[in-house]
Amino acid sequence: MRRDGRRRLTSGDLAFGLLIAWSIVATGVVFRSQRLTAAPTEVRAKFVKDWRTYASRGFMRGPVQSPLTIVVFSDFECPYCRRFAPVLDSLYELHPGVRIVERHFPLQEIHPSAFEAALSAECAADQGAYAEMRKALYADQLLLERRAWSVIARDAHVPDIARLAACVKARVHADVVETDFNAGVRLGVRGTPAVLVNDTLLAHTPTLADLENRLPSVGRP
Repeated sequence: MRRDGRRRLTSGDLAFGLLIAWSIVATGVVFRSQRLTAAPTEVRAKFVKDWRTYASRGFMRGPVQSPLTIVVFSDFECPYCRRFAPVLDSLYELHPGVRIVERHFPLQEIHPSAFEAALSAECAADQGAYAEMRKALYADQLLLERRAWSVIARDAHVPDIARLAACVKARVHADVVETDFNAGVRLGVRGTPAVLVNDTLLAHTPTLADLENRLPSVGRP
């Protein structure tokens, strides 16, 4: 009887120990995800003296001499970036005098397909189809998660799909994506999208109205 009792106690202790261990692991995973996906609302607005250096490369729209330049560091697998992309598109459509520059900041720890998604966009740029690939990547997150670059490229009407697939596989533009990411780190990016408006890194993701309020000198339609 005592042997049976000890056996039951040992099993119970083991089950309880496993439960505690799993709880600790699960809590750690949740905390880690929250830390990495923390929206820019958790940081203060920041003055950036050398802000023009961050606007020197990337997916660019609008005149170089615009009085308002917006630089965005984003991640194609980020749901917040997906929601913000139409805001940028609407802003440019309404105010083509604004300068918009988009750069890559793939959060690979939590978005495992984000780096290759950025590569696919750069490979599409080789064929003059960055804007179309960008739109297609944001449009179908399931295909993105499956890394179905050829299917997404077809939806984006990229001229040579086989060429794009080979370009992604060879990681031809890895240096471009890494350069963007490192620039974001230097800037102090902690979450995506990170939005730099002229010399100010915003403390939150702006709405269309927020951005429009900053451009009286650009002109309105």
